[in-house]
Amino acid sequence: MAEEVRTAVRAVDDLAAVDMVFEKTSNAQTTSPDPDRPECLVVSNHFSTAVTVMMSPNATPAEAAAVPTTMAKHIAWTGVRLILAVPAASGHIATTVHYDGTFDQTIPIQTSIDVAQGLSLLAKTPHVRCSRAPPSMDRSATAPNRDRDRKSEKTGF
Repeated sequence: MAEEVRTAVRAVDDLAAVDMVFEKTSNAQTTSPDPDRPECLVVSNHFSTAVTVMMSPNATPAEAAAVPTTMAKHIAWTGVRLILAVPAASGHIATTVHYDGTFDQTIPIQTSIDVAQGLSLLAKTPHVRCSRAPPSMDRSATAPNRDRDRKSEKTGF
């Protein structure tokens, strides 16, 4: 699973208008008594991955839509959470979309475009305001990626 996540993160990082990609994977273990053998314990592993993508403030809906569709091409797992953020720019407010447990299926590009176009329309609507700031961009949660430093320098983040 870790290789699938790394491949997906690299593919997303290479998309147009993606400024930054952060990935954090966690693994926790729990133990519980085995109901069939009381002298034994059952060990369960709990894996999860959170990916945060910060788009360029001027990203088009099609560019934003490419992110969840690309992730779904590389990952077949519900343990991945995607936060896709487009910062505010002239003429629109910031938008953030959360995809939780959806990467066990394909996401058609038209579905992603429809979601992104709807958000873009809302973001450009006069008198619509942000209810909260986009997610924190914690650099300690980054995945190794050879292009990340180049993008960080380019965008000033």
